[in-house]
Parts: sequence; C-alpha cells; structure tokens
Amino acid sequence: MQPPNQPGDLPLPGRGAERVLNQSCLILGTVKIAASVLVWIVPLHAAGWLAGPGWAAAAAAWPLCIYTLATGLLAISVHRTPAVARLVVGVVIQGGFVVFAFPLAISGPIDVATGWPVIGLVVVEGAATLLFWLYLIRQLRPDLMALNAGAIRPSLDRPRTRHALLVYFSLSGNGGRAIEKVHEGLRDGGYRCSKCFVTPIESRRFAFPFRSFGQFLGIVFDALLRRSVAVKWQIEPCARSSEVGRSGPDDFDLVVCLSQTWMLGISTPIQGLFDDPAGAELFAGRDVALVNVCRGLWRRSQAQLCRGVEDWGGHVVAASPHENPGREPFRLFSLFLFLALGPERWPLPRPGNPAENGAAESMPSVPAGLSAGRWLLTPQFLDSESLAELSRFGRRLTERPGHDEPSRPGEGN
Repeated sequence: MQPPNQPGDLPLPGRGAERVLNQSCLILGTVKIAASVLVWIVPLHAAGWLAGPGWAAAAAAWPLCIYTLATGLLAISVHRTPAVARLVVGVVIQGGFVVFAFPLAISGPIDVATGWPVIGLVVVEGAATLLFWLYLIRQLRPDLMALNAGAIRPSLDRPRTRHALLVYFSLSGNGGRAIEKVHEGLRDGGYRCSKCFVTPIESRRFAFPFRSFGQFLGIVFDALLRRSVAVKWQIEPCARSSEVGRSGPDDFDLVVCLSQTWMLGISTPIQGLFDDPAGAELFAGRDVALVNVCRGLWRRSQAQLCRGVEDWGGHVVAASPHENPGREPFRLFSLFLFLALGPERWPLPRPGNPAENGAAESMPSVPAGLSAGRWLLTPQFLDSESLAELSRFGRRLTERPGHDEPSRPGEGN
C-alpha cells in the first residue's frame, strides 16, 4: 500500500492548463505554417498574379515566409516535446521579432500588400511569445506540480522541535488571514508557532489604503522592475500559541513562507527579504512550506519564492497556492477598483478580523453609483473553502514524513 502524502495518490492539478498550452502550440504552428504561404501569396494577388511588381513583392517577402514557416515548425515540435531549450529559443526569437518588426511596420504609411500582413504577424508573434513564456514557467519547475497537488516531501534528517516560524507580508490582510489558518492547522497538530512579519523600512510607502495614486504607481513600478526594498523583521510568538517556549533562530524545524503575486512576481517586501543576506538564517537547513495567495497567475511568483528559499539553503517540502474567487477579466478590474477604493469603501462584504474566532463579514457603505454594478465585481479575499484547505495544509505539515521527533526523557523505557 502506498503511504499517504505521496504524489502517486493525487491527481496533479493544472493538467487542464497544460493541455490548453500544449494544444495552443499545435494551433499556433498550424496557423503560422498557413500564414507563411499567405505572406507570399498576398503580394501576388494585390499586384496581379502575372505582373512583374507582384512577383517582385513576393520575392521580397520570402525571408518573412521562411521565418514564419520555421517558427511554425518550432511550435509543432514544442507541441510534441515541450523541451525547455525549444521554449527558450521560441521566446527569444519571437520576442525579438516583435521588438524589431513592430516599429518598422508602423514607421511609415501602411501598405496593403506588405504593411498589414507584417502587423498581423507581429500580433501573432506577441501572442506566441506569451504562450511560450507561460509554458516555459511550467516546464522549469515541474517538481512544484506534485507539491501543488498535495504531495509532501520527506523532511530533512534533523530532530523535530515541533516549532514553526511563519514568515509573511500582507498588504490588504488577505495574506494575514491565510497565514492564520495555516497557524490553526499547525497548532491542532501539536506545533507551537512564532511569526515573522516582514516590514519595509519605508513603511509609509506600503501603507494601505493608499494615500494617493502616486503611492500605488510607485509600488507597481517597483514590482514591475523587480526593485528591491530594504526590510526588517522580528521573530515573535504567535498571540494564540498556548506554549510560547524558546524562539531563537535555531529552534525551528519548519518555516512557512507566504507571498502574494505582484505584477507576475513575488511581493516586493518578500523579495527584499531574499535580497538581504541576513534572511538566510531563517531558511538555511530547515524544512520550508510555500503559500501563495493572489488574484491569479501565481506560477511564476511561486517559482520565484521557491528559488529564493532554496538559494538560502531551505528545503522545500510542500506548497499550497490559492486564488481569489472569480474569473478574468472581472478579477483584474475588481483588483484595481479595490486598490483605488480601499477596504472601507469596497462595495462587497469583507471578512471580519482574522484574529477573532467566528468573526462575521462586515458590510461597508457602498459608494454612490457602485451598488448597481456589484454583480461585475469579484471578492478580494480568499473564500471559506480556501481558508479551510489552508488549515488542513497546516495540519498535514505536522505529519510530514521524515526524521522522527526525539523521544522525551522517560519515554520508550
């Protein structure tokens, strides 16, 4: 019988998304191979099949035909075998084509015979670059798929202290609620916990609700450019821990690290933690569980979180990603509206204080003009199902396979 918490027991999540990516490569390759013929035929048809100018235009288009045919065949080969090297080549070549061809295509009057086909190809190449990039993210860390399915790796060969450290940053409170649920599961499994809230040195820049639109833009550009921010942190016992005990940096056998997704990457404060050499003492030589909460598109931020932990010597044993409810594009629209209005003016019910058991949702005052459009908005906090799963995740971390907890004096005699 196969032991629990092994990947063979569990259906891997994201298979549907991977199937979509794989089939999209097949469709893309077919379209580009057909386009390679059209790019050659259109100039002939526009200038007359037998006219000299038509053949001259077609001859001038043959480099574009060869490029389109080659990248179409590359997409077909990725569909058959999604190797990392092929995906990297596709991202570099197709992305480079977009960068260089688009300015040339729009620099002068757009010619019907050549300009519009090139612009159309630029659009296709931009979509192809995004497709290959998303596929590449999945292929670079296939090991995370098993962890996202619920598998838990064996822990390091070290004594269990039954003490966990919760490392996180939360801007709106969504991450704070998630880490509180993990804490509940750990506590139910016999662990005592300490928290490590990562705080930017420039705390006013990261105060929410935002004081101005410029403050919001500053955070967005920091996340886009992956700028590091100086951070500080302090290890403190969780308020609800029944046994405080010792909280020294050598006392933890498990670290739970949480990050949101900011502009397709980990949050800037968590990035600042990984950029600070002092952060290594939190992760080195310890089991680490990853938690990601976001609106969507969490795979890249999860891979970055995993790489940051491993760079500091942490041993990743489990992962639990969670998305806010809803579908695109409504989630994206709702996110920006939520950031603009702040939680007090957000027209949907918001959860109560996570520190209070059974805290009910509170209903804010709805700004004029938004009540009729509530059906367009999506919640900006994890739903009850995700929170319950995070609690179960914490409990399962206490049962992870590996080195047994050392017996206490007087036991086993």
